[in-house]
Amino acid sequence: MKKVIALVVGMLFVCTSVALAGTAMKGKVVNVTRGKNVKNVAVGVGNKANLGSIKMKNVAMKGKVVNVTRGKNIKNVAVGVGNKANLGTVNMKNVAMKGKVVNVTRGKNIKNVAVGVGNKANLGTVNMKNVAMKGKVVNVTRGKNIKNVAVGVGNRADLGTVNMKNVAMKGKVVNVTRGKNLKNVAVGVGNKASLGSVSME
Repeated sequence: MKKVIALVVGMLFVCTSVALAGTAMKGKVVNVTRGKNVKNVAVGVGNKANLGSIKMKNVAMKGKVVNVTRGKNIKNVAVGVGNKANLGTVNMKNVAMKGKVVNVTRGKNIKNVAVGVGNKANLGTVNMKNVAMKGKVVNVTRGKNIKNVAVGVGNRADLGTVNMKNVAMKGKVVNVTRGKNLKNVAVGVGNKASLGSVSME
């Protein structure tokens, strides 16, 4: 049995994330981000800003994936062209998964922003593409004063969402979004703003 545990706990951590590629594993992946006054910023062209995220690509996994992001005054920003801003996300591409995926985002005064052209702003999301999944997907977003914003052209802003594309799913999908003063905004041309939704293609 191969067991991978990535555990990050403390008062201030910037850009804490776990990336798995080309791996066959059995066990558990745990990523915990806790902090106060945390900023993660990417500015320019083709940048990625990841905070409290797990990325899985070309992975065969049997077990459990847990991603928890908690904090106060957290900012995740991508500004420019073709940028991606991910805060409290689990991204899975070309993955065969048997088990459970749990993503929890809780906090106060959280901002996730993508500004420019062709940007993506993801806050408290689970993104699955080309995935064979047997088990359970749980996504929970709770907080106060949370803003998820995409401004410009061809941008996408997702807050507390589960996005599934080309996914063979056998099991259960649970998505819960609760909070006070939640704002999910896409402003400009060809933009998309999703709040507390499950999208399947």
